[in-house]
Parts: sequence; structure tokens; C-alpha cells
Amino acid sequence: MTLDLPTLFITSAVIDLVTSLYFLLAWLSQRGRRIYLWLAASSGCATFGCLMFMSRNAAPDWIAVWLASICFIQTFAFFLAAVRIVVRKPVRPWTLWVGAIVWTGACLVPPLYAAEQVRNAVSSVIITGYCVAMCLDFFRASGLGLRFGRLMAGAVLLLDAALSVWTIVFSLRNPGIVVPLFEPNRWSAIMLLVNLITYLIMLLAVTTLELDTEASMQRQAARTDSLTGLLNRRAFLEAASDRIVRDRQPAALLMLDIDHFKAINDGHGHAAGDAALRAFADEVARQMRDLNDRRGSGGAPPRRKDAAAVGRLGGEEFACLLPHGSRERAAASAEALRSAVARMRVEVEGATLSFTVSAGLAVAEAGADVDALLRQADRALYEAKHGGRDRVVVVEATARAA
Repeated sequence: MTLDLPTLFITSAVIDLVTSLYFLLAWLSQRGRRIYLWLAASSGCATFGCLMFMSRNAAPDWIAVWLASICFIQTFAFFLAAVRIVVRKPVRPWTLWVGAIVWTGACLVPPLYAAEQVRNAVSSVIITGYCVAMCLDFFRASGLGLRFGRLMAGAVLLLDAALSVWTIVFSLRNPGIVVPLFEPNRWSAIMLLVNLITYLIMLLAVTTLELDTEASMQRQAARTDSLTGLLNRRAFLEAASDRIVRDRQPAALLMLDIDHFKAINDGHGHAAGDAALRAFADEVARQMRDLNDRRGSGGAPPRRKDAAAVGRLGGEEFACLLPHGSRERAAASAEALRSAVARMRVEVEGATLSFTVSAGLAVAEAGADVDALLRQADRALYEAKHGGRDRVVVVEATARAA
């Protein structure tokens, strides 16, 4: 079977056009998803690049050579913008046009413009640069998660970069690689076909990563308290259940309640109350991070099931799940937290707020009933509140899960 180069160009242009229209309609229905607009622009540039390149020998060189290559370069430049959105990094405007500027500058040099192979090499180098930049963005986005998807996308981009490098070498060694277009040229057809396939795979990988990232962010938002950024009640109780029941880990549950919080709201307004809650949450989270760091071995972080966790149960009530060393160590951690909160000062609209916290600590062995542990910690908190506040009360929880 012979691969017909003009037919492949027409097929590529049609596929790119349909893809561009699809992403454009997707963006029009969801204006907030700018990644669709960048992908539509990328595919649209690929469409126009194919059409202009096919006009070779019929249209002026500034269309069939300069403008066609501009479109191919912008295909990857706009794709880079889409990748930056996926990895949650800002799109730098200069990166969108630097390739086109370099290419235009090269075309203004008469000897270089007249040398077909060198001209092809310049455009391929620019495209390779964009592929490498996208690959690095994916490999560096460790905080994004989705490791397999990132590695797959990076591998495809590396393949495309390698293909561009091979194109450079091939074009320098084969003067007739693109001229004339309508003469049979098996290697040119194969290169075009591989480019089309890798571009479609890149589109699939990037859109899949974006959807997975969005779903991950939505799952995270469903587990997070919007004011403080801590786990919400449901997520915290799930973590406690996983730790104590499923993982069969002993633990200590610390319940915290800001003393006289209503007085802060009444005396300084709800904005001040929100600021106090955020400051308190930040301090509790910091204390838990310090506790995790101390439990890490050899500088390594503790295992997930051994790490301390903190969540907001509602209002001014918070809870911490402490890794269980002993009753004394858990009580010492709770007391350190209580003392740190008492030293806090929160500046709100010219006013300085200070407050204390009461804490109830329930210590349990592996397999304890989570609801019973929560009731025990709540009872200890009640005793702390009615015992003068600004104190820690510790109880033993012995109830077992059924």
C-alpha cells in the first residue's frame, strides 16, 4: 500500500478542523474552561498550516512557506498554553509568540530562506523546543498527582520531540523532502502520518489529564472546609475510621473548642470571627505538621496511616487524630497545642484578638469504635469547658468496634 502525501494532508486538515470545531463549541458552552479555547486554536492552526502548505507552487511563498510554518509553530505554542493550564501554571504570553518571532527573523535572512533544508531545520528546532517545554512541565508537576497520566503525556511529547529531531536530520540529508509535494515520497508521508497520530494522542492525553485533575479537585473540595482549608467533618471521620478500624491502628482523638467564641463574633463582628477561626486552624495544622515531622524517621515523612490529621467538625469545634505513642505523649501534644493557642494574637481591622481553647482527649487501642471514641472525646471536652476552660481533659476509651 502506498501512502499518498496529498491525501494525508487533506485527511489531516479535515481531522484538525473537526477537532478545532469540537473544542471551540466546548469552550463556548463552558467559557471558564480556557483549555478548550487553546486546544481549539492549536487544532485550527494545524488545519490552516496543512491547507497553506498544500498551496505550494500555486500560492506565493510567503503563504506556502512562511505563513504555513507559522501555523505549525503556533499549533505547538497554543498547545503549550493548554498544558500550562493542566499543570496549574500561569500561561506566559511571550512563550506563545517567541517561536513565530524566531522563525520570522530567520526568514528575513535571504541565504537561510533560500536554503530549503536549513529552513525546515529551523522550524523543526522551534517545534522541538515547545515539545521539550511541555514535557518538562508535566514531569515537574509532582503536586498534581496523576503520575501515570503525566508520565504518559510526557512520553508522547518526548516521542514528538525525537520525531522533530529526526525530521531535522532527514531534511538536511534529503533536499527533496517537501519539494515537489505531489511526487511520491514515502518517508515524507510516514512522517506526516506519525505526526498526526502523535498529535491526536497528545490531545487525548491532555484532555484526559484535565478531566482527571478537575475531578480530583472536586473530590478535594468535597472533603475540605471552605473557610479553614482543613478536612470537613465527613472527611475527618472517614480518616479516623480508616486509621482506627480498617488499618487497626491505635490512636488518640482530640476535640477542640474555642472558648467564648460567641463573644468574639458579638464584640468584633463575623469577619473577625472568621479571621480567628482561620488563624486557629493554621496554628493547629502547624502543630500537627510539627508532630508529623518529629515522628518521621531519618528525615522521611511518616506513613499516611501514622500521620496526624486535623479537621473542622463545625462552628468553632475542631478535632485532631493523633498518632498513638502513649497516653502521656498524646496528652503532652494536646497541652502543647493548648499553650500555643493561648499565646496567639490575631490582628483584625486594628484590633488584637486573643483567645483560649478547651480540649478533650480520648485515647484508644486498635479496633475501637469510632463513634464511641468521639463521644468519649466530646465528654472530656464538656468536662474541660465546665472545669474552667483553657485546659485539657483526658479519658480512656475502651469501646471496641463490632
